[in-house]
Amino acid sequence: MNSSSSSSSSSPVIFLCVGDPVSDIVVPVASLGDIYVDGASGGVSGGGCERLEDEAALLELMGMGGDDTNDTDDTDDTDVTMTPGGSAANVAKGLAQLSRRHRRRHHAQEEEEHEEDPPPPPHAEVRFVGMIGRGCPLGLSYGRQLQAQGVKPFLVEDDDDDDDESSRSRSSSRSARCLCLVTPDGERTMRTLLGAAGNLVDVSQFPPGALTAEVNVVHLEGYILYKPPLLRQILSSLSSSLSSSLSSSSSSALVSLDLASFETVRNCRSILQEVLEQRQIDILLANEDEAKAWMEKDDDDEKKKDDNEKKKDDCGRFLDQMLQYVDVCCVSRGPHGCVVSSRRRRQQAQPHVAVSPAVVVPVPIDTTGAGDNFAAGFLYAWWRTKDLRKAGRCGCVVGSACVQVIGAQLEEETWAKVRETVKKIIDEEDEEEDEEEDEEDETDRGERNQCFS
Repeated sequence: MNSSSSSSSSSPVIFLCVGDPVSDIVVPVASLGDIYVDGASGGVSGGGCERLEDEAALLELMGMGGDDTNDTDDTDDTDVTMTPGGSAANVAKGLAQLSRRHRRRHHAQEEEEHEEDPPPPPHAEVRFVGMIGRGCPLGLSYGRQLQAQGVKPFLVEDDDDDDDESSRSRSSSRSARCLCLVTPDGERTMRTLLGAAGNLVDVSQFPPGALTAEVNVVHLEGYILYKPPLLRQILSSLSSSLSSSLSSSSSSALVSLDLASFETVRNCRSILQEVLEQRQIDILLANEDEAKAWMEKDDDDEKKKDDNEKKKDDCGRFLDQMLQYVDVCCVSRGPHGCVVSSRRRRQQAQPHVAVSPAVVVPVPIDTTGAGDNFAAGFLYAWWRTKDLRKAGRCGCVVGSACVQVIGAQLEEETWAKVRETVKKIIDEEDEEEDEEEDEEDETDRGERNQCFS
């Protein structure tokens, strides 16, 4: 893993996203107060994502009387929307959409007045690896929808030949689904039934051609932290195969990790600490809730100390701590934009910092997939520019577009506008003077401290 790798203007970029192919069932609710969740009524804290144990729990939450509707692409309830989701898959779809070639079109009478447009940016191949239920209509449809979005799916069908339901529940052989409960303020609370997706546990299950030495960026969703052996295998295989294949090259694949949810951070702290300490992650993406969840243990330790270090808030301390392990760390802050830090110049005590404003959205409709789309915009712009501010701005642009629709799926017309905005940001002239950059760093550090205070 090496964050110093740079994009080439002549060679294609290959992104590989690994995660659970989950179909999102988006259900609007008035509130979470009376919803039966995790074995008890009385409400849950909103905004997170946890797993459901079985089909009955999903049906209880959905209020459905039968389970046949769950293997189809639609539902009889007009208030319920089903879309292809899953964190890493959403990132893959976003990367593929942003990477689409686009050319300016001129009216016939104007063509002679214009010089030939410059060539479009390099085409990016976006791959996705995940597991679906064998012969499951929902899973097969999921693959077709990924392809329609420009993603190359490497979907493994669960090898479940055992007809004895006592050895494996029926729900485990079906493709993954996630119930997204959306309150009027646009906040989503997710409960996921992994099904077959949970059975992808070994790199040997990956289809041939998925994880290859040509991959430039590997993106891992945070939910993979629930599968420590698979995570370790991916990082080990990536490191060994790429180092042997690229031994004559100065660059290798970037590895990015999105922390997914505050529950994931709390439940998987040990394996996350392990991969961080082994310097196996280049880019770490988190939101404020996830950053605060990580800092909870430190807060307990800090009770015995004075308040000097506590002058920084959780997110600021999170950025400083993560830069001990990763090259780039980004904390997204919803309507407050994002803050990105990088120890780009290792010899300097202060990290390079960039604060990017949010795109104003009058009324958020649904935050499902917003963080994933933010990640897509960030990673795409970072690969193209290696500019923290541009990456943060592009992440905010794509994420803000997502909160204005139900589910994580954007219409092509919206993507066209997003691509144009992202292109303008990327094409802006870079600051070239180090002195100007240092002044901006000081300004951004001040802004970071203010916005985190």
